[in-house]
Amino acid sequence: MQKKPSALQPLPPLTVMPPRKRAPQQLPNAGESSKKPKESLSAAANGKGKARAASASPALDVQHVAITDLTTLSQTVKHFSLHYRPPYPPISVAQENRFAWPITDEVLDGWLFDKLGLHILREIDLAVGNGSALHEFIFKYGCCACGDNYGSGRHIVDWILLVATSIANGSSAVYRNERACEYPIEMALQRLKLMFEVPVTFDDEVMGRQYTGRMDWALGTVEKVVLREGGDSKDISTGVGNRTLLAVIEEKGPDTHSVAEAQLLAYMGCLYRNREARGTREDSSAFGITTNGTAWTFYMLDQQGAFGGADNQRAHVPVRQSRQYELRSSHTELGEVLGMIIYILQRGAVLLTPHGLPVEGDDDGAIVVRK
Repeated sequence: MQKKPSALQPLPPLTVMPPRKRAPQQLPNAGESSKKPKESLSAAANGKGKARAASASPALDVQHVAITDLTTLSQTVKHFSLHYRPPYPPISVAQENRFAWPITDEVLDGWLFDKLGLHILREIDLAVGNGSALHEFIFKYGCCACGDNYGSGRHIVDWILLVATSIANGSSAVYRNERACEYPIEMALQRLKLMFEVPVTFDDEVMGRQYTGRMDWALGTVEKVVLREGGDSKDISTGVGNRTLLAVIEEKGPDTHSVAEAQLLAYMGCLYRNREARGTREDSSAFGITTNGTAWTFYMLDQQGAFGGADNQRAHVPVRQSRQYELRSSHTELGEVLGMIIYILQRGAVLLTPHGLPVEGDDDGAIVVRK
């Protein structure tokens, strides 16, 4: 049974609240203004504006990636948009040419002679011949040292890289004694140095990542770099900078070839994408080597073979790879390794941008070595 609506009840009488007592206003002293200082007002306004801007558009998170965490080829290929040789043959002739090493063993000597002169071939023969210091060291090291552990071949790598560097930059005895050589050493190669444990930092603004790592070795052109703050002419730091890294070398252990290869390609990817982003080079190609001291493999990220890149996507860069050179199989392999190192150094020097002021010539950007 529904209830009947009750009659309207009269509203309760309004209650008037007494006025609030205000604290007595303190009058300013003579000569003072009752207004707040403009600085505090503007600071407060700026603070509120910053808070609103922060809440409206939060800062983008940058993903920090340690190159040591990239342990598989699939990871490295995805991070840097590389095109690696398909693992399952057969592949077409066009694909074979895309991944093949750009020079063969048969024409290497002729190429070195045309580009660098006869003295290069003579120095390589002297360095690897029977009875040479390098040949004897490798032989004795193989006979007397245990080479099954990671890092056991670092002394061999050091020696081979130093010999190749001395031949390429003209500091060897043969070149010093033949100053009348008609093939002078290029200025870029004269400043060539072998560097150890080179730190790398690369900010990938396209993908929102920052890569950090430390290369085992690097061959590059080194010069003094004065870093300046903005447009100010005041020097804030002086160090040793890499105008360019001509080659990156990564050590591999007995069972870590795939890991070393993945990390080497990641370092090369940092170089390539950094050069590409800066846009100061006509060719951003990068070179690298994996080795355990006795086995050597050479790599190249070749810009000339890059493809794709439509719809604001990165072009895929093919990975060129040489055969593996094994020093224990034949004494001629050591000469081939030295020749290939000098080959990639010469190729890398040709790709340099024209040299200007030191700070302007640092075309590898954030990759800097400091002392």
